[in-house]
Amino acid sequence: KLLQDAQADIDRCQTELHRLADLSKEITRQQELLEAYVAGIRCIMSPIYTLPQEILGEIFKYVCCSGDIVGVNCISDSPYDRRMPTLTISRICTRWYNLATSMPVLWSSFGTRDLNSPYTPFLFKLFLERSRLHPIDFKIDQDSGF
Repeated sequence: KLLQDAQADIDRCQTELHRLADLSKEITRQQELLEAYVAGIRCIMSPIYTLPQEILGEIFKYVCCSGDIVGVNCISDSPYDRRMPTLTISRICTRWYNLATSMPVLWSSFGTRDLNSPYTPFLFKLFLERSRLHPIDFKIDQDSGF
């Protein structure tokens, strides 16, 4: 009887430990959801979020459409030469993505330093599609030395 009681106590402890482990997982999941919720609220309260679409669009144009370099958005295979502000801007949040993809001018200035880059065909097509009927400013700088 003594041994059975001890084993029953061990089983109860094991059951309680499993219950507490499940409870801990649930509390951790709830904490992660709350942290994501707080991050979303902080984002909404950020001053950049309060800018009107028109002003944000002008900032995007300044960043993505100015400069005499090989296309402000430079398609390159080099990890040291990845200037793609239009793509970067469109990945920040849904609001910025929607604004960036609604502005063909942001997608009309691009270039490449490497025509052999595996990214060139995909990005070339993406920029052409998103630039719609806006005039294209495309530059090639094949500075390969031959």
